[in-house]
Amino acid sequence: MCVFAFFAVIGFCASIKAMLDFEFLPEDIVLRSLDLVTITVPPTLPAVMTVGTAFSLMRLKNMGIFCISPPRINVSGLIKVVVFDKTGTLTEDGLQVYGYRSCVIDHHTNK
Repeated sequence: MCVFAFFAVIGFCASIKAMLDFEFLPEDIVLRSLDLVTITVPPTLPAVMTVGTAFSLMRLKNMGIFCISPPRINVSGLIKVVVFDKTGTLTEDGLQVYGYRSCVIDHHTNK
């Protein structure tokens, strides 16, 4: 992403110089120069997301967690509560919770 941002800044500066040479109006210079940024950024976003997901997979693997669906990593960052159900009660209507057991994991000791 930084490489593309660098090229966008270079193009931005070059386009400003060219438009000043051709005596464009200041409003047109700003609008057309900012077009360069909006054209450069969107193609880089998927590449950045892919690299981020790859790093996440590597960190999860180092913690002993294996992910079979890498796109779910982005969604899993929003999880606050995990509920395990072996009896099928969560799939029924009218769920009632009578209690819970909290568990805190220390990532430094994996306990």
